Formats: sequence, structure tokens, C-alpha cells
Amino acid sequence: MADSKFLAMAFLEHAKPWDYMVATGLCEPTATLSDRELTTLHSALRDMDEEHLALALVIAENFGPELFAEDAARLLGHPSLSVRVNAYRVLRAVPPHYLSNGVREAVANGLSACPEASAFADVLARG
Repeated sequence: MADSKFLAMAFLEHAKPWDYMVATGLCEPTATLSDRELTTLHSALRDMDEEHLALALVIAENFGPELFAEDAARLLGHPSLSVRVNAYRVLRAVPPHYLSNGVREAVANGLSACPEASAFADVLARG
């Protein structure tokens, strides 16, 4: 696995976050991301604009879905379709043993505000 040059704070400040992800090697199949950068990204979720939020969820899906599970569940009700779809993908990537009662409750709440609730109803299904 190759360490990427991705820094969460630089991602958050970048006007073109996708370009930053590509330039730092984060999109490479062998890229890794430190727990520190994931935690920094997770801490900033509530302050992100739509584009950064959608891409942060892409990062979460690939590098630490369990850390982002409850927040992703809440984001199932977000106004932006791209955020909702990426939140769904994060939740589908969470290993079953991380699906706590808190995550399940957050999913129920998120789905209650989600236009795609019937399509996303399998979000916690495994197997």
C-alpha cells in the first residue's frame, strides 16, 4: 500500500477537492490514509459545503466507513442527492459488527427524511 500525500485540512481548504484528491494519490487503488487524517475529516463534516461533503463520504467509504457510520446515517436525509447516495454507500461499506443500535436509530431517522427511502431501505442488510 502506498501512503498518499492527502492532508485533510488541505482538502477542506481546496477550491477543487476532487482535483486535490487525484493530485495527492488518494484515488490510486493502493493508497492508504492515516487515522489522523480520517479523524480530522470526520470532525469537519458538519462544516463542509456540498461538494466537499460528498467527496469526504467517498473517502469515508474507502478508508473508514465505521468511523463515519452515524453521520452518514443522518446524511441520508440531506437535501443533496450526491450526498445521500454517498452516505448510503458509506453505510453499505460498514462491517456488520459496527452496526450498533445508535447507527440503526440514525439510519431510521435519516431514512424518514430521505426521498429515496424505499430504494435505500436495504442500507443495513448484509449477506
